Amino acid sequence: MATRGVVLAVEVLLDGAGATAAAVAREGRCAEGPRYQRPVPGVGAAQRVAAARAATIQPYADARPALDRLLAAGTRVAVLVRREDPALRRGLARLDLDARVLVLGPEALGGSAARPPADADRCRSACAALGTRVEETVVVGDAALVQAAVDAGTHAVWVNRADRRELEGVLTVPGLDALPTALALL
Repeated sequence: MATRGVVLAVEVLLDGAGATAAAVAREGRCAEGPRYQRPVPGVGAAQRVAAARAATIQPYADARPALDRLLAAGTRVAVLVRREDPALRRGLARLDLDARVLVLGPEALGGSAARPPADADRCRSACAALGTRVEETVVVGDAALVQAAVDAGTHAVWVNRADRRELEGVLTVPGLDALPTALALL
């Protein structure tokens, strides 16, 4: 398959979970378990956590090199942002994205901030925005987006940074530095 387009979930580029955990820890909350426990009471606590998260969200170390390799190969690249989040936009700005990379939020994919499109529809809409056919586009993301990509008919690569066992039969890589090898296998 000749890959003409790659759609990346913002979650594979930015360490949002790490930034949230750091912000919560600084605010004196417990960051253990699958969800954070109730915030310590206080005026503006949620705003302070959001501001601390926005200030600390960083790209993964392998994000910029992977984007550079894709763009150097002439691949069209889009980044899917599931919701409008100023912290994510600032994190993407740290990647120094330019006009060569399309950043697609819910509104750009036929939804709205209040009602984003279903993930499979987002994958198809992202292909249309890139100007690539579904069968020549690879969606790279977390487990939920990869499953939706398979449902939409695109090729998919799961970036499994936490070494979880959620998906079977899907091409899986531990980080974006392995993406070129994965794309060559498709």
